[in-house]
Amino acid sequence: MYVVIREKCELNCGVVLSRDELKIHEKDTCENRMLECEYCEDSFIAYEYPKHLDVCPKMEVTCELRCGAAICRENIAQHLADECPEKEIECPFVKYKCVGLIKQKVLNQHLEENRTQHLEMKLNAMEDIIMKQSEIIDKQSENFETQKRDISEKQSE
Repeated sequence: MYVVIREKCELNCGVVLSRDELKIHEKDTCENRMLECEYCEDSFIAYEYPKHLDVCPKMEVTCELRCGAAICRENIAQHLADECPEKEIECPFVKYKCVGLIKQKVLNQHLEENRTQHLEMKLNAMEDIIMKQSEIIDKQSENFETQKRDISEKQSE
């Protein structure tokens, strides 16, 4: 008669198996075994490891703007802010009524192709400023003349 001795898992998961099965279980499948993260090399209990992978700063993730870059999660914010060619940015001439947002990767092409239009937009804006300043100067001149006349009248009284 062959008797199989069953033992409880030493990692306290509650599983009871034969000695041979228990060795394999504790090494490969026990939810309480320790695993080392392949990215950051920190250690985790196996059942917590999937949660860690969702936030591991050293794990490579794909850029959410689909530029094709694979970046460590801890560097993704910098990539999105400064480096991603798919990031939408404002044309530097937006204050002169150029298009709003364009992809960073086409900015130089946009500036080159629209050089004349950008200069015209800037010129128009400058002309508007000059006209407004001329109106202000004219009003101030009128006010000055009115005040000068009022002073002359008061002095002659």
